[in-house]
Amino acid sequence: MILLSTALLPCICACSATGEDAARAAQPAEHRESFHEEDIFCAEDKVASVVQQSLTDQGFRYTLTQAGEPCETILTYSDDTGITVLDANEQELQQIAIASCPDDPTSPIEFLDFNQDGYADIAVTLGGTLNSEKAVYLWDQDASRFMEVLYDGMLSYFEVHEGRIKNWVKDSSRYTIFQTLVWSGPHTLTLESEVVLDTQTGEAVS
Repeated sequence: MILLSTALLPCICACSATGEDAARAAQPAEHRESFHEEDIFCAEDKVASVVQQSLTDQGFRYTLTQAGEPCETILTYSDDTGITVLDANEQELQQIAIASCPDDPTSPIEFLDFNQDGYADIAVTLGGTLNSEKAVYLWDQDASRFMEVLYDGMLSYFEVHEGRIKNWVKDSSRYTIFQTLVWSGPHTLTLESEVVLDTQTGEAVS
């Protein structure tokens, strides 16, 4: 599902906000509305920021600034190539192949602190018939790359909590499996418990 290649280079950028502001100011007025800025609230009271830019080839460019880090990380997305991760000098760090086109073509990458380590991670909603499957990748600051979250099941509708993930997977139109997942490794989730819920009554099914 994931194909990674890295070419790690030292970060020798001048600070991120200046370059991004300059790029935005250089855009013609009719294209400026294609920029969308968002704060990503992470653990340890850290706040990352991301600027999403729609590209003319129906792709997207994201400029991610992790909290407390001077250099930007750039991500580009297209249906043909998946996700490309670049450093602030536009040097390629990583390629992530996406198995299928994301559910939301207007915002294919979601940013969140999935493992509560203070850094923004990424999630891609791949869609599905009964459930919307999500692929999640954790930012590894030391390696300057995203690592795929491994789980022997499906991540679908989830909530992030410290030390665990609550995950809901539809079993049918009436029944939903509620799961509690815990971290058994830096990038690996393991099922701790699950219960089948009747969505019509809200009660657990024995």
